[in-house]
Amino acid sequence: MTFLIRQVEDLRPDVVVVYQTKCVNSARMLMQLFYTRPELTMITVDPQENTMEVYNKKQILVKRVSDLISVVEGQYHPVH
Repeated sequence: MTFLIRQVEDLRPDVVVVYQTKCVNSARMLMQLFYTRPELTMITVDPQENTMEVYNKKQILVKRVSDLISVVEGQYHPVH
């Protein structure tokens, strides 16, 4: 895990894909990677469950209550 964090610090990728295994503590790794690179998107892939999870830390300016609701419902699309 330390190797991955060093590589993220050195290479500064936008996205990191992690193959999920029982020996990988994804929650701890996620927190360390976000501490290192807050703008990072991390994807964990679990082949046993045939699933993936996408994590990204975003700071969103809420102008209206509808902005908050759209984030909760997964419908938020920022306007640039």
